[in-house]
Amino acid sequence: MLEQDYYLEGYGQPGLTETVSEDYLRLVRCFWVFGTAAVIAAAVFVFTGNLALAGGICGFVGVVLSVFHIPFGLFILFSLLSIENAVQLHPYFTVSKAMGVVVLFSFLLHMFRAKLIFDRNLNLMGAFVLWGVCTSIWSKSPYWALLNCLSVALSIGLIVIMLNTVQDKKSLFLVLSGFAAGAFVASFMVVTGRVAERSFSSPDIERATLSEGANTLVLALALGLGFLVVFYMFFMPGKLKKIAAIGLLPLIFLAMVKTQSRMPTFAAISIPVFALILGSKSQYRFRYFCIAVILGLIAYVSIKLVIQSDLMTEAARKRLTEQGFGESGRLQFWKWGLEAFVYRPLHGYGFNNFHLIPNNVGQKAAHNTFIAVMVDTGLIGLSLAIAIVITLYKQVMRLSDVGLKWLGLAMLMYPMMTGITVTNYIKKDFWYALGIVVVVIHIGKLQEERAREQLEYPLYDTELFQKANG
Repeated sequence: MLEQDYYLEGYGQPGLTETVSEDYLRLVRCFWVFGTAAVIAAAVFVFTGNLALAGGICGFVGVVLSVFHIPFGLFILFSLLSIENAVQLHPYFTVSKAMGVVVLFSFLLHMFRAKLIFDRNLNLMGAFVLWGVCTSIWSKSPYWALLNCLSVALSIGLIVIMLNTVQDKKSLFLVLSGFAAGAFVASFMVVTGRVAERSFSSPDIERATLSEGANTLVLALALGLGFLVVFYMFFMPGKLKKIAAIGLLPLIFLAMVKTQSRMPTFAAISIPVFALILGSKSQYRFRYFCIAVILGLIAYVSIKLVIQSDLMTEAARKRLTEQGFGESGRLQFWKWGLEAFVYRPLHGYGFNNFHLIPNNVGQKAAHNTFIAVMVDTGLIGLSLAIAIVITLYKQVMRLSDVGLKWLGLAMLMYPMMTGITVTNYIKKDFWYALGIVVVVIHIGKLQEERAREQLEYPLYDTELFQKANG
């Protein structure tokens, strides 16, 4: 539907085509090799019963391919986001961290002599982290502030890697499909497994997780990113993608409901519609508004059916339907933050130091990204964070490709909406989502430049030109 209503200016005209990049073809080859290795590993497991050997085969091939081609490493890294709590090597060293090191090593190996691509949005993100480092000077826990700054800085470094290695829309989709693959595996484990975490508020409430002690909210946030990618897949050309999306969306949605994380679930089912309306041209907005109403009703009825089914205990049902901001304690946390902010409005209390403000006797998290940033980094840090969001939003809205525009808007809104009840500015999914927005903007600009070239020079051979100019 989207590809019929909108198209990149120029590509809808005869004779103007989008060439397949060599990076995309190389990425496809990596998938074929990894798929073959997975089949061999499965055969080894069937005949020997040795799971460690089978996993070692897949892991070795995955690392080699990631060093060979960075986007494939990003695919594996993103797929681990949803399931990393179930594959911990050590409490402070997960498989995803190990994969991150592999991607970084591969990037340094390939880009050591290449000219790096930077984006002005990275300057704002860097300024935000730099200000966070400065807050450690007056923080009650300088080590904790610096450690969280380092974590955010590494996430921004991953954005740089994405910006320099994912250069076209086809490659972007294959890389992002890692979120969908991880969400599928995690959702399957949640729906078919029995692992659950007892809620702090009541021992009768069980929230689905992947492993004992895992954070249900972290899982829900990762599943939400996968849900958005699968929704994007549905509107892409190709019947196979649509069939896969139709099968995956209910599974991921059910897994998110079982985690009982309400805001991520609400964001995942509402943001696709909001982005659809916001990113559409004026003559199509009524059509998409009608679609929004229909999808909203389907989601509402689905949630009601799941809550009333045997999938939820009575205690969980009561929590989901009756417990609001006041009952969960969030209103009190926000009140503490606003009271503390008055005493340090300009510079704050230190990066991710909300739990150490004077009136937070229970050392609770803010459970709100906007209040947390305001209290932790003051008006200076809050201004930088707002500038990042506004700058990204303006650039996304200027894109001609409606598919990329939808993806950019959805990924920009997801951390903002979930941030209403979650302190997520120090979490990986927050910066991964913003990184996707940055890459979407970059690819959109490249497409528009290519389209203008082909419109101006209709007999112009882009491939020959690229070879001639290195």
